[in-house]
Amino acid sequence: MTEEQLIYKCKELDRKAQKELFEKYAPYLLSIAQRYIKDFHLAEDVFLKSFEKIFRNLNSYKSEKNEFRFWCKKIVINEALNSLRKSSNLSFQADLSLFDHYADEPEILSQITNEELHKIISSIREPYGIIFNMVLDGYSYPEISEILAIKEATCRSYYMRSKVMLREILTNNEILPYGNQ
Repeated sequence: MTEEQLIYKCKELDRKAQKELFEKYAPYLLSIAQRYIKDFHLAEDVFLKSFEKIFRNLNSYKSEKNEFRFWCKKIVINEALNSLRKSSNLSFQADLSLFDHYADEPEILSQITNEELHKIISSIREPYGIIFNMVLDGYSYPEISEILAIKEATCRSYYMRSKVMLREILTNNEILPYGNQ
């Protein structure tokens, strides 16, 4: 069954199709939730609430080629951000110092497994890790600043600082050699 057929059957409340859709996307969407929410049980709650929203809003989904996965991903990210807003006082303060000397992306990242990278990224403290994840997920600075209600310059500086933190973690864990590369 194609994805389009599967979505159509889910819209018709076909339980078998809903189960198949859930099983198809569950690992991917749970991993997205875990990137934003460090506590596994809270990430699982976010994931399940997201799937509830996905099924509840399927009729509003307009079928675009290969866009369903990204539509679901946005729902999970929005749910994760809402959860973070509710559970803690995420505050963003302007950090206007620039970290240009680390502008090059380390090549070593292509040699790290997804699990290792997820663990390393999750160790970046909030709110830096959130912005880093959003950039990885394809959000632009204007989109991030609008979603998080912060200035674009603050968003950029948090992302640059998160890259510095990532480099420090990689260096301290001897994944990257010391010094600039």
